[in-house]
Amino acid sequence: MYMKRYIKLLPVVAVVAMSLYACYDEKMDWYRDPSWGEIDQSEIPLQLAEKISRYDVLNAYSTYTLGVGISLDLYMNDDTYQALVDENFDEITLGYEMKHAAMVRSGGGIDFTSVDKFMDKLLAAGLTVYGHTLVWHQNQNATYLNGLIGPTVIPGAPGENLLSNGGFEDGLTGWGGWGGTLQLTTENVLVGEYALEVKVPETATAVWAAQVQSELFPMEVGNRYQISFYIKSDAPGAVRISFGTDEMFESQYPPNHASDGADNTISTSATWKQIVYDADHSDIEFIAQSATGQFLFDLGLNPGVTYYIDHVYVVDLDAEGETNYVPNGSFETGDLGDWVAQNSGAGIEVTNEQSTAGSYSVKMTASASSEAAWDLQLHSPDMYVTAGKDYTLSFYIRSEGAGQGRISFPGLASEYPWMNWQGTGASEAFTTSSTWQQISVDLDDLKYAENQTSFKLSFDMGYVAGMTYYIDDVSLVEKVSAAGASFLARTSGPIIIEKSDEEKSGNHR
Repeated sequence: MYMKRYIKLLPVVAVVAMSLYACYDEKMDWYRDPSWGEIDQSEIPLQLAEKISRYDVLNAYSTYTLGVGISLDLYMNDDTYQALVDENFDEITLGYEMKHAAMVRSGGGIDFTSVDKFMDKLLAAGLTVYGHTLVWHQNQNATYLNGLIGPTVIPGAPGENLLSNGGFEDGLTGWGGWGGTLQLTTENVLVGEYALEVKVPETATAVWAAQVQSELFPMEVGNRYQISFYIKSDAPGAVRISFGTDEMFESQYPPNHASDGADNTISTSATWKQIVYDADHSDIEFIAQSATGQFLFDLGLNPGVTYYIDHVYVVDLDAEGETNYVPNGSFETGDLGDWVAQNSGAGIEVTNEQSTAGSYSVKMTASASSEAAWDLQLHSPDMYVTAGKDYTLSFYIRSEGAGQGRISFPGLASEYPWMNWQGTGASEAFTTSSTWQQISVDLDDLKYAENQTSFKLSFDMGYVAGMTYYIDDVSLVEKVSAAGASFLARTSGPIIIEKSDEEKSGNHR
């Protein structure tokens, strides 16, 4: 009877040996038969204790490298577990923590933080590592992988395009250039049927050696402007914008925060890239100093490169009805600024992992115990608008799986205690997925509580435990009443471009 009870000591080592290159970390979990209770070493008969003490460590009985599958968390935090591994084995394989899902972030970057700490501790003990499978039938970061074959989402511009031919659907009307060959293309197009193709000669020696001149567009002196476009190239390239004179804006050669340093140029590649110039992306304000504007694409820095340009937009950010009343609504300051994490869940931060335009978005992650909407909350700064007017609230959102959220308005009059996005009264929540979507709603006849001059909005995202959300381009604008048109009617909505079967298969070049 005693032998039957005390032999339970041996599986502590046996389970380690049975875990050799296990596919999941549960193989190394501690286990104790609950029917026998705790075992004290003093209860072991002396004869059996002496027999056990004569056994050496496991790898002393092998002539080959003896390995085991283990848990990173247990090895780092359980001294007894670590000692058993260090003493009995020569090599380890992590059960989970070196797999794709554990290391690859949603933006495609790899996080080595926990693995680096583990490696330092393991190598100090003299053990080696056998890496895990590169491809497996599960434990992949599905959000990132699905994003590779997901549609391209082009967010709507924050206003009306002042260019009449920014998509080159009217040929080269209004556009010109020198130093390179300009023509239309139907093969490398982002939106519509045409894009601009520019071939830089092999003899180009400077960034201004090949230039494309935009069409003229009207401006209002003193207003702020945004210039944006999409570009790609058949080889590593470089682009900047410039103005023929500094009488249009503050600088003839405006620097861009994304510039690589070479003549304020921004690198290009075979992938479409949006480049934005405005106060959030440049060291100048882009305040108009003349009634007419025009700009140049400077493309001559890299000889022999062919560029493709599409979806060129010029927007008056101060046009009537287009002032965004949400401070830092695009999070392009790189931090939360005056946004407040009311209930931070597992974390709220500004990140460059995901964005719809620009470089940043806000990342919100619910805790593992999150149940209610208010378990994860982010409050906006104060927004000062006029009571009684009509406004449109919009934002972009995506999640790492099937998510759910709502908007509430702390302190606002009872007409908007929360926002029912379904419009039926049946649910106060909206749903999210791994694809960016724009959500917008009209706040008509906005009402403040008594003596109130401003209000906040709150993203309440705690419905789904452990879910991660990305939110970008939060906008509150006054609706335009002219001709009965709303702001959204005057502004281009998001353009969603599905990838072809060839692109999804990876066979395209």
